[in-house]
Amino acid sequence: MKSQFVLPLVLLLIACTKAPKKIFTTNGANRFTAQQIETKRLALQAQLAQQIRTDFLVKASIVDSFSSGDSLIKKIRFEVMNLEIEGPKSRAALTKQVGQSFPEVTLPTPTGEKVNFTAFRGKPSVVNFWFTRCAPCIDEIPVFNQMVKNHGTKYNFIAITFDKGERVQRFLAKRSFDFFHLTEAKAFIDSIELSAYPTTLLLDSEGVIKHVQGGLPYRFDKNGELGMGDGKDLIALLEEME
Repeated sequence: MKSQFVLPLVLLLIACTKAPKKIFTTNGANRFTAQQIETKRLALQAQLAQQIRTDFLVKASIVDSFSSGDSLIKKIRFEVMNLEIEGPKSRAALTKQVGQSFPEVTLPTPTGEKVNFTAFRGKPSVVNFWFTRCAPCIDEIPVFNQMVKNHGTKYNFIAITFDKGERVQRFLAKRSFDFFHLTEAKAFIDSIELSAYPTTLLLDSEGVIKHVQGGLPYRFDKNGELGMGDGKDLIALLEEME
């Protein structure tokens, strides 16, 4: 009599130990296979290759994962990595600075005026590291401009780049980027061991680093077209610091 229960028991064990399907998402709601994500990554890298030096590449990074039914959902974002110094650095050194004050660095604006970072204390700040040939950085700009429009009186919005002031001025003449711009920051960026772009920091009103994030997560529309997210998660973190 016992033998008749062996097969059902084996089938039950197989069902219970079946590995979950791995599914990827860019905004928590959509669902894509690993192959679809890789196709989009390669397309974005091809676009990038036309804009910046070949020592940069596009990387798809997993930023979160959660279970849904029989699937393991992995949330991803795309970012630009500097191959010369990527290694273990990326933005790890900055992450270790969470809870500490942002350096009191002095940097020039695109027109050459020198500004010390203590000038931004008094309200929370969004600090975006970018450069003018970085495709994911440029993709974020319309979302950031909308943030400035909606919240510009409550928060500082600051963009820092290693680009020369003249290059940034030429960029801004063609494309609006409504942050306060600080330029020629290569030495400073090297000192904080940052190699991943875009990177965004959230500082409290005293200039203390509270969050270190990569670029805004991309999302795909119903037709599978790649687009930038809405940045609402970033605003929610800022509101928590008020």
